[in-house]
Amino acid sequence: MRTVQVLSIVAVISGLMLGPWALQSSQAASPPFSWSDIPFVFVGSAIGVLFVVGFQVLMGKQGPARVASWFFGIIGIHVASSGVSAAVVAALRDDVGPGALLMVSVGTGTIMGALLAGMAYRAKFAA
Repeated sequence: MRTVQVLSIVAVISGLMLGPWALQSSQAASPPFSWSDIPFVFVGSAIGVLFVVGFQVLMGKQGPARVASWFFGIIGIHVASSGVSAAVVAALRDDVGPGALLMVSVGTGTIMGALLAGMAYRAKFAA
């Protein structure tokens, strides 16, 4: 469990440092993102993670399901913290648009999917 905590801290720090580049990438998207894309990205991220880990749970693969759930959780923390940093940079520049919140949406959706997958894992493999 200690390894997961250390990786989570590293994910937050690296995400906060990479926020300006995430903002630049999302603002350069062609076609550009609109505000209506943000909820779709959030839900899609959550469903995608639940789908991937859910198959492992349904097949009874306890080890891969646990590792995948942790992996997606840590990646979600990294992306969400990168999105928070990008949103702060955009706010300081007075340039808040949908691209500034894209990574927050992806990250929180991924975290939500990992939490739901963890619940499914515990429900299936509870002893």
